[in-house]
Amino acid sequence: MKDDQAVRKNKLLVIDDSPEDLLLIEQQLDSDFKVVTARGSEEAVMAMIENKNDKFDAVLIDVNLQPESGYDVGRALHDADPEMATILMTGEVGSFRDAYPGFDDYIIKGCTPDLLAEVIRNAMYKRRMPQETRLRRLMLLRELYSCKDVITNVYRRPIVEKNGKLEKMVGKFKSDGKFMAWNAYRLIQHGNMVTSSAMTTDGCIGGCLFCVHGRSPLVRRLVWQEIVSQPLHVLDGLLAHGVFEKNTIVRPCLHLTGKGEPLSNRENVLEAIKRLAMIRELMFSFIITTIGLVKDLKALFEDLKRIDMDLKRLRIYLSINFPFSEIRGEKMPATKGQDLLEVRDLGLQLEELTGNKLTAAFLNIPGINDRDDDFQKMADEWGMFDIKLQAFAPSPGFHPFPTATPAQLDESKRKLEQAGAKSVRIRTVIGGFQNAGCGSDTADPELL
Repeated sequence: MKDDQAVRKNKLLVIDDSPEDLLLIEQQLDSDFKVVTARGSEEAVMAMIENKNDKFDAVLIDVNLQPESGYDVGRALHDADPEMATILMTGEVGSFRDAYPGFDDYIIKGCTPDLLAEVIRNAMYKRRMPQETRLRRLMLLRELYSCKDVITNVYRRPIVEKNGKLEKMVGKFKSDGKFMAWNAYRLIQHGNMVTSSAMTTDGCIGGCLFCVHGRSPLVRRLVWQEIVSQPLHVLDGLLAHGVFEKNTIVRPCLHLTGKGEPLSNRENVLEAIKRLAMIRELMFSFIITTIGLVKDLKALFEDLKRIDMDLKRLRIYLSINFPFSEIRGEKMPATKGQDLLEVRDLGLQLEELTGNKLTAAFLNIPGINDRDDDFQKMADEWGMFDIKLQAFAPSPGFHPFPTATPAQLDESKRKLEQAGAKSVRIRTVIGGFQNAGCGSDTADPELL
């Protein structure tokens, strides 16, 4: 391709009084943007004048610019060119957006180059929107945040900090006055990713004998507003209580789990995903954990083909647990009569549709599904997926099966790999805590 036919790079003006920071940012963004740097307001104004015939698409400004305020410089540049996206850089985490309104976005210094580029692109995307679209998105964002009000009396309590950070969240639903619990956790190895589980049903259709919620029949399905409310409370709580260190941007992941089978409430689950994905500023990713009933997987596949979102943001976890259909139907009554190979083939279709590796969960119970035949069949029929090994998690008054020890899980992992499984990992347990089945242990705030 000739130079005059080359795709134009978006132009970015970076303003910072630190030469070291300017050089670092230029190096980080050079492959994505045409970067021009300025060490203060005077250099920034000169750069704007020199590039008036090929304007900047965005400006990135250090809020602590000296001697001028980065906030004031940014507002002046925005007034001079309202079509240019303006992003502030800061070294502090907190209610920064509220303290400095009027900017398209903000970024924490020291974040990864990928995240920095993503925030800048999102800011340009918003700035280029027609005014009508921008107002509609603002209304959607306000409607989304109003969903927080459907859960009240929210309790939070840190549980453990070994291997990561975990908070138990408990709130009362306005609709029926019942308490429900969900979790927020950040694994150290996931960096700035915070995952919050979300209850999607009250009670479960699964009847799984190894799950504390299997004993609870389905009472009701949560509406999408109640599902959305849970991660929004998590993000507010974690940020307000200083759970995250400085130099961290939170990238939320919503894990749709229980208190039951999410796909038994597919319509509301997908509406919650669609609403959160619509707001690019939040940059949510999603996980759906399901026992994998054939009719539900078929319906999910058709729904996802029609949903307006980047499906790379969605991953599917299938709770297989027992590789033989008969014993699976015995321990997971809702799956009785299901053809596991049909479930697997639907999993392959979902994997191709989303572009993400599917995870097949295998609940390792000593004496029940830890024979060599179990591992060989799991590897033969499910080894093309990521396999997640986990131990049965007992709860107070509920321990019908033995719990695999770490040594037994290590041995099971070795046998699965020896049998030909390509990717096997053991579920990370944060401290001594592990979810029971698909949901969390209790919704009683007095037990927290």
